[in-house]
Amino acid sequence: MSKEKNDIKEKKSKKKLGDVKRRNKGEGSIRKKGNSYEGRVTIEIDGIKKQVSVSDKDKRVVIQKMAQIKNESENNSYILSNNITVEEWLKKWINTYKRGVVNNNTLSSYIIAITKYIVPEIGKYELQKIQPIHIQQILTKMKTGQCKTTKKQLAPKTIKDTYCVLNMAFEAAIKNNLLKSNCVQKVDPPKLRVKEPEIMSREEQREFENLLAHKYEFTVYLFLLKTGERASEAAGSDWDDIDFKNRIVMVRNGLVCTALFTEELKRQKNTVEESDLKTESSVRKIPMLFGAYELLKKYREEYMKVNNIKSIAELKGKPLFLTSKGNRIKADFLWTKLSRYLKQIGFRHIGVHQLRHTFATRCLEAGISVKYLQKLLGHSTSRMTDRYTHLLIEFEKEENKKIEEFYKNNILKEEKKTPIIYKGKIKGKIRIIRKIA
Repeated sequence: MSKEKNDIKEKKSKKKLGDVKRRNKGEGSIRKKGNSYEGRVTIEIDGIKKQVSVSDKDKRVVIQKMAQIKNESENNSYILSNNITVEEWLKKWINTYKRGVVNNNTLSSYIIAITKYIVPEIGKYELQKIQPIHIQQILTKMKTGQCKTTKKQLAPKTIKDTYCVLNMAFEAAIKNNLLKSNCVQKVDPPKLRVKEPEIMSREEQREFENLLAHKYEFTVYLFLLKTGERASEAAGSDWDDIDFKNRIVMVRNGLVCTALFTEELKRQKNTVEESDLKTESSVRKIPMLFGAYELLKKYREEYMKVNNIKSIAELKGKPLFLTSKGNRIKADFLWTKLSRYLKQIGFRHIGVHQLRHTFATRCLEAGISVKYLQKLLGHSTSRMTDRYTHLLIEFEKEENKKIEEFYKNNILKEEKKTPIIYKGKIKGKIRIIRKIA
């Protein structure tokens, strides 16, 4: 009886050993589990050993999967299954990689793209389940005005910026072994149509300057028109930046109004802060051109009267431009104020940045080189400055038309008006004709 029991035990033991087949060391193990096979293999990720299991009805498929996992682990390309959502990863990415690294204005633009256009569409999806079609749907909805948060068609630049945020976040996910590949790069990026800078014609500029010439509170716009500064640069300017002796305007910093967000990407408050200029080349000296010297001297006199300042020495450290309440002016305020005023007087809309474009075009028309204009505008490369050369070509075409019109009206018409006089006499039966000039 005991022998029979031992035989049964031995059979059970053999069966159990048959179910779990040990493979060579490091290759893992395979066992029968119901109607399928389960394979387990131990791998090392970031110095930590983890056991990964795979299953399939076909034992050969299980063996292939195990070999693939082992191979990917050795090449540091294995991705552990992770159910982190897109929203969770974007928050972690912003707070780890961008907060404190980029300036608050840039950080704010990233967070707005995330909270307004990305999270409402795919925020609840698992990061590892995102496909190129999900990214394409976001971009298409932005283009056609079907976003959940806004029903209007968005500008190509807004769409491109959102694409770039997604691309950066997914690239960081790959570096953190959360993704194998970046599906954002499998979607064609939005194409930005190069928009020609809008400028005022000479007649419009003359009218614009006449309208603002005697308005103290609008001097800042004439200043922008005559220096080519950005709105944020003018907002950050102090009287210390104006060198009347050498007739130079120094550009050293900017001032921007930006939103602050919590780590949960909730808007906290707005703040005005000094910002670094866009590039190193943005720090520059601008000569007082186009009557800027006279404009600033007159403005200084009025500024001192309005603010009860008795001597020029008292201007040291004070903001160059103030609001009617005596506060430092803000860049976004400049846009609003000009737009409102022009609408009130019936003048066509002129954006603040259009003043900079007009300055650049007038400089080229005056004959300065593109290289020097690049320096005046504070562009880091000539690519941005080259946009204005097209405008100059258009200007040259207009000038050439004037020459053509002059030729037609004054040369060709005179030739037609000049009569050709013929005089003849009869000699025998033949009329002799001779032309008299």
